[in-house]
Amino acid sequence: MSMNKPRIQMIIERLSIFVSIALIAGAGLESRHFRPPPDASAYRQRVKDAAASLPMSIGDWTATNEEVEPSAIQLLHPNVILSREYRNAVTGEAVGFLFVDVQDARDTVGHYPPVCYPAQGWSTQVTAPVTRRLPDRTVTLTEYTFVRGVFDEDAALVVDDFFVLPGLGTAPDRDPVIAAAKDLSRRFYGVAQIQLVFVGESTAQQRQAAFEDLITPARDLIQTVQTIDTGESTSPAKGDLQ
Repeated sequence: MSMNKPRIQMIIERLSIFVSIALIAGAGLESRHFRPPPDASAYRQRVKDAAASLPMSIGDWTATNEEVEPSAIQLLHPNVILSREYRNAVTGEAVGFLFVDVQDARDTVGHYPPVCYPAQGWSTQVTAPVTRRLPDRTVTLTEYTFVRGVFDEDAALVVDDFFVLPGLGTAPDRDPVIAAAKDLSRRFYGVAQIQLVFVGESTAQQRQAAFEDLITPARDLIQTVQTIDTGESTSPAKGDLQ
């Protein structure tokens, strides 16, 4: 992987600017006053607590927190948002880590790599389902490869992206998110999204290793997002971690 990189923040911090049109349009399509939303406050606090326990140091990886733009907070209305850059002290690799848990499933429909990255000038080169291995299970996600001008020093960008749906499990694309946004019994529990962002050159082996290193400690966080309450078991979903 190239060592000559801008900080991951420069890519992540501009994403929110380009989802505003989709969010504004969606907000105009339906009213939020069908009935009072369920009280999700206890659930949201559990997710906050789990996110706060995500370690800054993981093996050879050490993270720095990246500032989140106020515009992103205004658009996504997050319950939790973490933007970090993890750097490997041995290999020199740098990987962006983004975790967003929104309070309303509708707020993340427009926060989607095929929307955000092309709006920054990146062209989509490859979109492919990928199965990543964890020590005792697998997760299916979507891997996006973006490119831009050959004179740009960072001409390649690979994003591993998946969603976590309360009461359901994980999903590699936004189709289940759209369904959750229409479900009045689930939309107010929100949806979480996780991205690993690889800037510059990286191999499939490097991405698998980084995923295993960085997502394994996040399994408790993912499980917390999946579980609406202690009495509800998650049903299978495409790419489910269960």
